[in-house]
Amino acid sequence: MIKENSNRRDFLLNTTKVIGAGLAIATVPQVFISCESEELVTVMNTNVTTFYVLDLTSHPELLVAGAIKKIKIEGKNNDNPLVITHHKNGSFSVVDSICPHMNCAVDLPSDTDSTLVCQCHPNNYSTVDGKYVGGPFQGYNLKQYTVGKFDEAKKTLEIKI
Repeated sequence: MIKENSNRRDFLLNTTKVIGAGLAIATVPQVFISCESEELVTVMNTNVTTFYVLDLTSHPELLVAGAIKKIKIEGKNNDNPLVITHHKNGSFSVVDSICPHMNCAVDLPSDTDSTLVCQCHPNNYSTVDGKYVGGPFQGYNLKQYTVGKFDEAKKTLEIKI
């Protein structure tokens, strides 16, 4: 009788271990896949129709072609900095400084022809339009803002934000 109870106990213990191991193995792929899947984010419709005029006198480096800088505009872009690039050809571009994959900041490149790199993972984004150009997490782009007129005399840049 003792041997019978022992076998039943061993059977239940071993069965529990097998089921537990099976559940653990089944969830491991989901952990890896969850980082790669798209997440649904609800954004309020803000319908921006006017340009914000940024005074560049306090950011003189952006007056020179080939410059790039993060600038925080109070009350805009959820108080996250914008990446403003004055390209070597004289054009400007403005993108969000936050990677949409895990909401980490991007690092500025040393040259405007290089890419913005996420601090959390090595995704690379274009300084021109914020589009994904390389890295492990495809399908993510930095938000791009429309740039209006650059007034060299007044040292202002219009950004639709």
